Amino acid sequence: MLQEIDRSLIIMESRTRQEMGNLADLKLSIQSQGLITPIAVQKMENGKFKLLAGGRRFTCLLELPEYQLIPCRVYDTDTSGLRAKEIELDENVSRKDFEYWERDNLIRDIHTTKQQIYGKKAPGPTRENAPGWGTLDTAKAVGLTGKGDVSMAIKRAEMRDKHPELFQGAVTAQEATKRIKKLGEQAAVANMTEKVKALPSDSILKRLTESYIIGDALTELTKLPAGVFHFAEVDPPYGIGLGSDADKRIDGDAQKYHSEYTEISDADYGTFLLTLCKELFRVTHQHSWTILWHVYSRQQMCRTALEAAGFSVSLEPALWIKTTAQNHQPNSRLTNVYEPFLVAWKGAPTLNIPGANNCFICQGVPSPHRIHPAERPLVLMQNIFRTFCTAGQRALIPFLGSGKSLLAAQSAGISALGFDLSEEYKKSYLSIMDRFYKGENTY
Repeated sequence: MLQEIDRSLIIMESRTRQEMGNLADLKLSIQSQGLITPIAVQKMENGKFKLLAGGRRFTCLLELPEYQLIPCRVYDTDTSGLRAKEIELDENVSRKDFEYWERDNLIRDIHTTKQQIYGKKAPGPTRENAPGWGTLDTAKAVGLTGKGDVSMAIKRAEMRDKHPELFQGAVTAQEATKRIKKLGEQAAVANMTEKVKALPSDSILKRLTESYIIGDALTELTKLPAGVFHFAEVDPPYGIGLGSDADKRIDGDAQKYHSEYTEISDADYGTFLLTLCKELFRVTHQHSWTILWHVYSRQQMCRTALEAAGFSVSLEPALWIKTTAQNHQPNSRLTNVYEPFLVAWKGAPTLNIPGANNCFICQGVPSPHRIHPAERPLVLMQNIFRTFCTAGQRALIPFLGSGKSLLAAQSAGISALGFDLSEEYKKSYLSIMDRFYKGENTY
């Protein structure tokens, strides 16, 4: 019901919106165009009215003497507290000028209020048509693309309540999300570190932790005995400026670790490759596989170094075909959906999967979840290890990065070790390992 109400009878209690922002433009609009959208109020038993929706409009109207009587949409006194809350929340959904943390609070309040009114939606394959209210319903109500965005908004709101100091200076939702993830990673690293300390020396977790060795690959390789490893998965620096300030195009958490990526200068790259390949040939078994990731511009140089070291090399590279890929210049560049690696061998090794083809099709790691600029998904590395290795063999990973190759080898029953210069990458590896053994998604 629409009704004009004396503004002295309207009470504005605490609101979802805490920052009113710049009201000058709204006040000017009301003065020139009139109040296009009435405010919403609830009639109270004492004859006054409680404001339900339209706090910014009401604040402006209080400063305009011509609006002693304010047009209102009036709800009855028997409107329940939950229903009144729902009206306020629903009215604010379409607002675009919220601070990100206000919108997080709004999304959380909508989700909990709707579930209190309509009940929680039961999980299951037919949940979309099930009675009740779920995360996807909230996503649709607030105009988000998926339930993951709702879950993260709710998590930010809850974390802000518990740890407000964590968000000091965080001016965007993306920055706040990064801080939450960093806090979670630190907790996971601490948890895994303490867990590993208490384990016996022959436990899998302790072995996986100790298999990530901090050190320079070329130096550490010289310390290894000859002829030990049946498989080497080699992902060296590419020598294309991937770690430089000029090429920091990786989104999400990986930006924090981009500076950790160690590059090789163009002038030194040929010598570096040849030294690396000679050491790889020395430490690998007389019948063994070696794969070498590279960028296309370095392919011939990589092939030459492998052959000069004594390896045989396949005529065509193998490819990781990405089912999803990013393109920073979609209007002018084709999207690159593959990464190549050369397949090399000593002696006469056999494939664990006879007849396997040279294309490995797998989704890439979503940008917000990357912790390394050249990170590959765990399932891809599992497929590669199972193609080239049999259970019980030994693998070498000279450039560990995120460390997922260690987990992939372990899941295939292969013992592995490797090196990396970055303590930060190892910490990230420990957090990935913690999630992996909890059964959580590690991409």
